[in-house]
Amino acid sequence: VATAYMPDTQVTGPVLSVNTWTHIATTYSQTHGLTLYVNGVSVGNKGAQPNNAPGMAVTLTLGSSLFSGTCNSQSIAQGTFFGYLDEFRVYSRELSATEVSALAKDKTCTDGLMNGDETDIDCGGSCSKCVVGQKCTLTKDLPTCTDGIKNQDETDVDCGGSACTKRCSPGQGCLSNTDCTTDNCDTTAKKCR
Repeated sequence: VATAYMPDTQVTGPVLSVNTWTHIATTYSQTHGLTLYVNGVSVGNKGAQPNNAPGMAVTLTLGSSLFSGTCNSQSIAQGTFFGYLDEFRVYSRELSATEVSALAKDKTCTDGLMNGDETDIDCGGSCSKCVVGQKCTLTKDLPTCTDGIKNQDETDVDCGGSACTKRCSPGQGCLSNTDCTTDNCDTTAKKCR
């Protein structure tokens, strides 16, 4: 059940399966009204409507039909919800149908959306590192000479190449003598001696 306060409006969705995770979202705006989504698909809408809510704070109770300590006359749900709520979010704007659909789907590093633990679209977090010009978390998402990964033009993990000042130890990769702490690179084996 999706409910808008003042005016008293409800959108009732289907009965949900038990023991199954279900993504539920509700959006509201004066232009588009109240919309209820189940697993990313709109299951009902109450069209454009004004927002006459008072300027006072209104209690939001998750998983219960209680409103300010009494039964909410608007709700068809009786009693308390028994189950789990996960990834509860409140946005300061109405999400589009596309955004709601994306939230309901599994997050991937190739879906063209910034979701999961990504710091920009399809990069950062558990996805590939972000490139210059994308949002990032400096300590996690940009290639550095201390990130434990052979990247940039490093000749081994966090050493060698033009980007790192740290030189590689014997047995680590190299392309020239300047990559090695010993100034001795076996260019055939591409290893510091």
